[in-house]
Amino acid sequence: MPVSASRPPPVNISSSLLDDHCPPRRSSPPFSKLTDPRPSPPSPRTPSSLPSPKSVLSPRTEKKVSLSSPSAAEEKKLEKSGHTSSPPSDSRTEPPSAVDSRPREDEESDAGDGASALGSGFPKFVDGETFNQILDLDEDDEHEFSQQMVQEFYTQAETTFTEMDALYKEKQLATLSDKGHFLKGSSAAIGLSMVRESCEEIQNYGNLRNKANEAAITREEALKLIGEVLTRVRVEYEEVKTWLEEFFATPGP
Repeated sequence: MPVSASRPPPVNISSSLLDDHCPPRRSSPPFSKLTDPRPSPPSPRTPSSLPSPKSVLSPRTEKKVSLSSPSAAEEKKLEKSGHTSSPPSDSRTEPPSAVDSRPREDEESDAGDGASALGSGFPKFVDGETFNQILDLDEDDEHEFSQQMVQEFYTQAETTFTEMDALYKEKQLATLSDKGHFLKGSSAAIGLSMVRESCEEIQNYGNLRNKANEAAITREEALKLIGEVLTRVRVEYEEVKTWLEEFFATPGP
């Protein structure tokens, strides 16, 4: 009879041996702990320290900063453009209506009738500015130089008046014009304004022009006007001569 093979008895493998030879099974995490496989975005960097509320400019502080004086570069730009920075005006200043509008006493004194620009009180027939320039040429208070000029004018004026009388009778208008021009320059040199104006009229009339040298006149009109001026200028000459003699006769300061 054939021998049947017998199966070996089952080996009893203890759980401890299985634990030593087989790695432990990983337990699947619970569903609640599953994470998103996509990478999470980096978290923003937070500053280590934030400025305190006091360091932030308040609206009132910013307004004060805007009213500060401009920088040096801004000052140069303002100077080139013709504008300069000026401090804010004081609101406490008086309005324009409160300013005293009364004229000053010195301004009222300068507006006196007949007074010259230099305030020297020369008569109306003397140009005070020109006459003072002649006096400035004197080296002392004796007025030696200015008196010499005045004496020469006396001689020229009296000689010219005599010549013009003769020319007037001869109706020599052109020569009368030349004589008037000559005496006009001599009288203007020492500031005798009234005599100068009369001599200028004779010059214009002799050229058959009116007083202002603006329009033509006839010979008859010219002779008539020259006769009137010759009579008047002699009176003016005597008047200014009297004043000059009194002026130089008065001792200086």
